Formats: sequence, structure tokens, C-alpha cells
Amino acid sequence: MGSRGENAYPITSFTWLLLYAEQDDKKAAALRQLVSYMLSDEAQDQAEDLGYIPLPEEVREKVREASRFIR
Repeated sequence: MGSRGENAYPITSFTWLLLYAEQDDKKAAALRQLVSYMLSDEAQDQAEDLGYIPLPEEVREKVREASRFIR
């Protein structure tokens, strides 16, 4: 999905995911699994169909590193 029309321009924004680092074990595991899926090729391949752009690999890697703090 892109901008339509001669004078159209894309609207961009940041999306944030804020999580507490300290979780009970089951919730921490579920959250790590959710983040892992969101960063997967399968999920990222759906981005354009949903009106988003896929995350660059360098951003995905930074999020993977940060998700290690969920415990």
C-alpha cells in the first residue's frame, strides 16, 4: 500500500513496544515468543499487505537483543 494521488505523501510514525523486564516465568516466555514471531520473516513478510514497511534487519537484531532482558 502506498500513497495515492499526485500530491499525496506517506504518513510515517514510530510504533513502540514497552514491556516490563521482570515477569513471571510463563508470561516472560510468552512475551519472548511474541517478540520473536513479530521479528520473524513470516511476520515481516505481511507488513506491506497491512500498510507497513518491514523492519530493517539491523533494527530487528536490536529488538532481539533487547528482548533478552524479559525474564
